[in-house]
Amino acid sequence: MDFSQVTSFFTQMGDYIRIGLSVALAFIMSLGQIIAPFTANQAKCFEKWSAGDKFETSYCAELKKNPDKDFVVLNIADVQLNDTELYDGSWDLAKTTIKSAVKQTAPDLITLTGDNAWGMLSYIELCKYIDSFGIPWAPVMGNHDGQNTPSEFWCAYQFTTAKNCLFKFGPEDMGYGNYIINITENGKIIHSLFMMDTHSNADDTDAGKINLGADGSAGYDHLWKNQFEWYEWAVNGITKSAGKTVESTVFMHIPTVEYSTYYAQYYDSDNDCWKDEYKADCFGVNHEEVCCANGNNGFFDLCKKLGSTKNIIVGHDHVNSSSMLVDGIRLSYGLKCGSGCYWEPEMSGGSTLTISSDGSAEFEHVYLTGGKDAEIINSGAYIIKATVKTGDTELPMAFSIDGNKISVSTKILGTITARIFSDGENVYLVIPAFRVYVNAGTADELIGDNEYLPTFADPGSWAQNQDAVYVKSGKTTINGNEYYFDEYSAKDIESLKYYYQANSLALKQIEAVDTDGTVSLINIKSVSADVPSDAFSIPSGYKDMTEIFMRDGYEGVLAEAEKQ
Repeated sequence: MDFSQVTSFFTQMGDYIRIGLSVALAFIMSLGQIIAPFTANQAKCFEKWSAGDKFETSYCAELKKNPDKDFVVLNIADVQLNDTELYDGSWDLAKTTIKSAVKQTAPDLITLTGDNAWGMLSYIELCKYIDSFGIPWAPVMGNHDGQNTPSEFWCAYQFTTAKNCLFKFGPEDMGYGNYIINITENGKIIHSLFMMDTHSNADDTDAGKINLGADGSAGYDHLWKNQFEWYEWAVNGITKSAGKTVESTVFMHIPTVEYSTYYAQYYDSDNDCWKDEYKADCFGVNHEEVCCANGNNGFFDLCKKLGSTKNIIVGHDHVNSSSMLVDGIRLSYGLKCGSGCYWEPEMSGGSTLTISSDGSAEFEHVYLTGGKDAEIINSGAYIIKATVKTGDTELPMAFSIDGNKISVSTKILGTITARIFSDGENVYLVIPAFRVYVNAGTADELIGDNEYLPTFADPGSWAQNQDAVYVKSGKTTINGNEYYFDEYSAKDIESLKYYYQANSLALKQIEAVDTDGTVSLINIKSVSADVPSDAFSIPSGYKDMTEIFMRDGYEGVLAEAEKQ
């Protein structure tokens, strides 16, 4: 092991030690909250309930709507960070995203649709952070809540200790957290919110095995029969109290089967768009399979029968954002918040339910990646993670830029990770797997004066430098998401389009069509100001392969490196 390897080893160990000490200290500081649920009487946390009980409006929590403005609910889905991620930047991203969503939407209520956190410390921190806004908030449990913690009860108990949290355990034998919030205006109920627990894996519970799939398994769980009875009891009770059917929304974690069947029917997957007959009432897109029960338990049909619920909002599938109007009920995914477990930055943010004085509610997404892209890019130091596609070749890339320094991480020959960077004078190719590098020439020879770099922040600057001609602006749909675009043409480029996300005006895609018909795409996944300090230098101990590169190219360098 040479000196650079020793340095690298101790640097990594330092990171592990730092995170470990941070976790240990946080654990000690949170001992009171960690221990409290173990001393609680679980039986007393739940309600005794039966369908024969008389319904009273006092059974429900109440939030009053200001008659002069809409009531806004901000939904946060699947934060799902583990304890070590509190200290590696993931928690900072989640907090920034939540804070931006709160600032942008000014909500009257914050809801969380499950998979809230993945560890004891992360659960405590999330509760503290949401509570710090001083806004009423209401969570439901997901299928991962309870993992990496003492129990699901332990997690649910944390909610009850928060000053502004409306969470109730609800009736016993229905899971953790089935409760109702009535939105009132001038003393009248105008909208009801049902918070319900969809449990975890239906194969683990007899109650969950309601309608098995073709393979005989139940798959993910859903609402149980006694929850159906409770929901119907409450809808009928609220209807009687209000003297009319009150519009309602159900918040839960796991989607109903209809999320899968109707998406397959409504969305044209071949052309990546909603079918013409449905596109007026649908938006968003699914980037993964709908993960639901294997059989239909009938809850959606019950909602149709009772006529109250007009919105069902779920989480669970991190890279799905579809929202469909089906038989008068909108089936929507709440946007995932942050990077926990898995994510796509363009699918991150929050979602809003805006309730008007007549009780009707409008659902929308608020896309956020934790910062304003243009501001980050204009700062001069940033990373853009993207996928670049030319013809049949598609490569993930990370562009790191700091002034006139540029670094691009990608793959060469389709498999070997490489970093190509300019320190402002020369351009280098670095292959970490083989600990080699190549001096590939001067910066001017390969990348000119870097005039293309500002196009990420200001495409107009490219147009000026290239004597480009403005063609038009417009609006289009790509993969179910709306984008604005500006189009230019230039001497060697037939068409150059810049696509901006409609709701945030963040640059998300660049499409270039050369005069010979070659199409190149840059799909921007995320923009960050966190530029690594070592992106523009050669690690010590790397071997110079410049001579071999000049003689035999990449293949020669790789062949020689593999001999070492």
